[in-house]
Amino acid sequence: MQHPLSRGFGVLGFWGFGSGSHHSTHAIYKRFSKEHFNGKFVGLISAADTRMAGYFIAFARLLRVKNVLKSTIILPEFLNVINKKVTNKSKKLKWAIRLVEDDTFWQNLYDITQAVFPALRVLRLADRSEAGMHMLFYYIRMAKLAIAKHSMKLNQVSHLVPDDQD
Repeated sequence: MQHPLSRGFGVLGFWGFGSGSHHSTHAIYKRFSKEHFNGKFVGLISAADTRMAGYFIAFARLLRVKNVLKSTIILPEFLNVINKKVTNKSKKLKWAIRLVEDDTFWQNLYDITQAVFPALRVLRLADRSEAGMHMLFYYIRMAKLAIAKHSMKLNQVSHLVPDDQD
């Protein structure tokens, strides 16, 4: 079984990337994103397995566009497009909409990114070409504190995949 957040993130491909994307929903999202971000389109990022921390960077972007997604799914124009879609992907699209509406999903996504990003700083510090070892103790301490703070919440993410989603 796939990790719940990976499945949830894959379902959000309907907003513009991946093989499951729908042009009409992406066009509505794109226009609304430009309105929300002062004329600049801020889209979702598709994580690549080959990029270090790609999924966590994509999750951070997903959090950044949370309000755009929540606003997009209540637009009458968007709802009309959804109601006209009669495809085998309709079930996944409706599930993606429920996921966007789920505040617990967003809280879990936030907790995951907050727990992981300090550890990513440690990795980036080790990957730098200039000296940075003087910061290593501090970054490791911050990573341990973040993981401890969010670990109880992270143990509860399994409920994110509804039983009716295949």
